Amino acid sequence: MTNDANKKLYIVHVGFYDKETNYGIYESHTNIFVAATSPQEARQIAKTIPIYKAKGMHTDGIQEINAVQGFHVRLEKDAALNGGDVVNNSDYEALNPGVPIDSL
Repeated sequence: MTNDANKKLYIVHVGFYDKETNYGIYESHTNIFVAATSPQEARQIAKTIPIYKAKGMHTDGIQEINAVQGFHVRLEKDAALNGGDVVNNSDYEALNPGVPIDSL
């Protein structure tokens, strides 16, 4: 068991061959955010995520995120979240009306 106070934010970059979208010929990639105490633990946690197993994913790389644009990243345990995630998506169309995504 790991100490929650020592957890850091990791991005686990994963690859998989998705038969549903490209007949399994080309490798697709995505990133999984993980709170862990080491890159090794981050990989092990990612491997327990249902979509990782369902898509037969493999780990291509792991990055530890300590700071972004001059801001330190600190993780704080919140028991009320019950181990869940909170992700807020912005409405791109509302923020940039009339600007196609591929023009950026």
